[in-house]
Amino acid sequence: MDTPAGVPLTPADDPGAGSAPSALVARQPILDAAGQVVAYELLYRGAPGTGERATARVMHAAFGDIGLENLVGARPAYINVTAKLLLDTGELPFPPSAVVLELLEDETVSPDLLERLRELADGGYVLALDDFVFRPTAGDLLELASIVKVDIRAGGLEHMRDQAALLAGHDVTMLAEKVEDQREFEACRRMGYELFQGFYFCRPVTVAGRQSPVS
Repeated sequence: MDTPAGVPLTPADDPGAGSAPSALVARQPILDAAGQVVAYELLYRGAPGTGERATARVMHAAFGDIGLENLVGARPAYINVTAKLLLDTGELPFPPSAVVLELLEDETVSPDLLERLRELADGGYVLALDDFVFRPTAGDLLELASIVKVDIRAGGLEHMRDQAALLAGHDVTMLAEKVEDQREFEACRRMGYELFQGFYFCRPVTVAGRQSPVS
């Protein structure tokens, strides 16, 4: 039996069951300091591929096969993007109000990329920096970004404290990611982190829908 679009899979479900392959994407909530869900990150689930292919499949599932409303309701969706995808794509296939563009941490920040990010920010898109680690050359990115995600697993609470201090002079919202227990949540909240994501709140939930070919 096929799994209907928008229905979370259990471990017993077979993603390949039925007459058509399934489009698989996982969602993980992002919460504020009061514990309210404010957004969802959409994560690729499928065969290994390049960052561009993974992002394309997430986009296709969110805006086609499954539907964004089925995945996130009225909340914005955080979607990972690469420099190549942003530079090779003209008009993005979703409105600024629907998404947060999450730039992956290993991207080379070229003048062309900065120009493209500035164009998107001027057009109303919100930019987040994934797995961010402060460096003196990051000033241009921080001027364009609205949200900075800091990975607590990269160095524990000391790392989170250091990054919070370095970001204090920048107009960004700090998001603590990969939070695994209440102690980490409370400590990061005291440091000034305003958004939170991690297994302490919820593990990613996989959602399936009919898959159509992606170019």
